[in-house]
Amino acid sequence: MQLGACLVPRSMRMTVAARVFSLMAMCLLGAASPVSWAAPHTHGVSHLEVALDGPRLELTWRAALDDVVGFEHAPRTPAQQQQVAQAMERLRQPQALFVPSAVAACELKTSQVSAPLWQGGATTAGHADLTLQAQWACGQPQQLLQLEVLVFESFKRVRQINTQVVTARGQHKITLRGKVRIVALNR
Repeated sequence: MQLGACLVPRSMRMTVAARVFSLMAMCLLGAASPVSWAAPHTHGVSHLEVALDGPRLELTWRAALDDVVGFEHAPRTPAQQQQVAQAMERLRQPQALFVPSAVAACELKTSQVSAPLWQGGATTAGHADLTLQAQWACGQPQQLLQLEVLVFESFKRVRQINTQVVTARGQHKITLRGKVRIVALNR
């Protein structure tokens, strides 16, 4: 299920923050529907979901393994093993890939990378993806105006990031590519 399929109805937009956060969490985790999130697997195109509620900033980034390391199979050679290790090192530091407004004083609280093919949990003869989830707590959430996305610098095969944003003010989509790398959070 895509985040866009779980848009907050206009009548609920101004409800209590806890209700908004609960709905955003359900959308991000896929709990609002028995259908799981399934964006099309397209090389060069990844997907980013951003949810902001009060001091909490959460994101989920999904990408084809090919976009991250250039192949979609378990690493077979020492060079491929090194590529995977370097990619995992970068992915385990989401604050270097996704940068909230500095004045918002956001601190990374949790992050998790899921790449079943690399983690021995799956085999595939075709396509394989990874998921990065991260959560920040912001000391000055009213100053959290944007999220700078630096994925393109670390993973050169990513050409486009389809982004969906949910905040207490509403929802919007943006496509990041080229020099467009800022996600507005104050809309």
